Amino acid sequence: MARSMELSLEGRTLVVAGGDERELALAERLLELGAGVWMVGFPAALLPPGAHFAPELASVAARADAVLCPLSGTDPQGAIRTVMAPGVRILLDDGALERLRSGTLLIIGSARPALKAAAARHGIRLFELEKDEEIAVLNAVPTAEGAVQLAMANLRVTLHGSRTVVVGYGRCGQQLCRVLGALGASVQAVVFHRTEWARAWAAGVAAIWPHELASAAGQADVIFNTAPALVVTEEVLRRMKPQALVVDIASDAGGTDFEAASRLGRAGDPCPRAAGAGGAPNGRRHPGPGGARHPGPIAGSLTRPAGTAAARRQGKGVAALLEGKRIGWALAASHCSFEEVLASIEQLVAQGAQVFPILSEHAVDTRFGTVEEWVARLQQATGRRVMRSIVETEPMGPKKLLDALVIAPCTGTTLAKLALAINDSAVLMAAKATLRNGRPVVLAISTNDALGANAKNLGLVLSMKNVYMVPFGQDNPEEKPTSMVADFSLILPALEAALEGRQIQPMIIDRARRQVR
Repeated sequence: MARSMELSLEGRTLVVAGGDERELALAERLLELGAGVWMVGFPAALLPPGAHFAPELASVAARADAVLCPLSGTDPQGAIRTVMAPGVRILLDDGALERLRSGTLLIIGSARPALKAAAARHGIRLFELEKDEEIAVLNAVPTAEGAVQLAMANLRVTLHGSRTVVVGYGRCGQQLCRVLGALGASVQAVVFHRTEWARAWAAGVAAIWPHELASAAGQADVIFNTAPALVVTEEVLRRMKPQALVVDIASDAGGTDFEAASRLGRAGDPCPRAAGAGGAPNGRRHPGPGGARHPGPIAGSLTRPAGTAAARRQGKGVAALLEGKRIGWALAASHCSFEEVLASIEQLVAQGAQVFPILSEHAVDTRFGTVEEWVARLQQATGRRVMRSIVETEPMGPKKLLDALVIAPCTGTTLAKLALAINDSAVLMAAKATLRNGRPVVLAISTNDALGANAKNLGLVLSMKNVYMVPFGQDNPEEKPTSMVADFSLILPALEAALEGRQIQPMIIDRARRQVR
């Protein structure tokens, strides 16, 4: 329905900071509405007529009535994406916000805790677009149409009669499934929560879980990815037909393994304006198997898709069951897995849980990041100080602080010491404190010797009361035959099951392969 009120921005000074071609289209519309527009993070030659070039945010901050930032938000360091001018770095930190006038409006997709705190300190009004349901729903329409347009332009067959898989059944995923179904395509949706499964079932869409994607990929003509964390893995890409297509429209490219796509000779070109000004963010087209930059978890499930008995009785989904829970999250020293679990931590926080981060004293600076960087990222994700000593985690027992503890990643050393009741680290003390109170401890193992010297310890842990496992399997049986790693995308469903006293099943799975790192 069209809005009945005409909008005028006459006399307003707006700063468009960072982004891509969508922000250029946005600037054009703002100019039409009479605003004075300054643009930071764009080459002067690309600006629409009437827009003013600014070399940095500081040069125009004092005159701004509002600062408009991309839907993608900031990275963990507080920087905005500047796709059109990669050499320009725009930081939204205290130094930047203190230059804005008190009461200035800052519009952004989503704000990390550090940005929220800085905005509050400097009297900046913060508006998060992702929390506006109207915007999110309306944005899904051009996004879905842009994705379909890319598929039509690159497929050798018609969408009518083709086999399609849509990864994710959120707003964009639902709209995609509706459009594809209307065009006569056969549609499957990869869902990550029981509530998504229920929505898909109610809409007549065939739903599958993340661990079933590799099998479905072999028959697919197109895979549409809407998930920002790694799902379309190298294993999925290898199983796809030679002429199959991957269209990735996730708001932060990460759901498809683009590095693997490059190795397979299948990489394509970015098309950020695939669906117009409000359309497909980061739309990428990949003739043949295509895929995302870094691994990161998305909560999936291997259990009954309609939800647990308790959830059905109460009418709750996974998010509702985790809301308000006090969850400890301990990271042992499997540094190569830190990136994968961080997204699950952020997702757990987004679902309303209170997360208490713990980082092993044995974590060191590595090629995967420094300890200082990981501490900062964990604090940003959870809004709490990271605990790194026995002294800090010991009070969890007598205070009964936690409803559950997740150890992810759980190294072979941590697994062995837990099995033998050795308590010599912050992580193990947190486990002891949680078990002392009869609360669940959920382990996401990552160990090279699970089927070797540590096999007996794995067996001992499996027999311990109140210890639950994230489903795990061999991650690279050819090169590392004794190694087993949890499927980190299943951490949240495993946690939800553990809080109900259940072990998620199956526990031992055919895990997606990953390279030696």
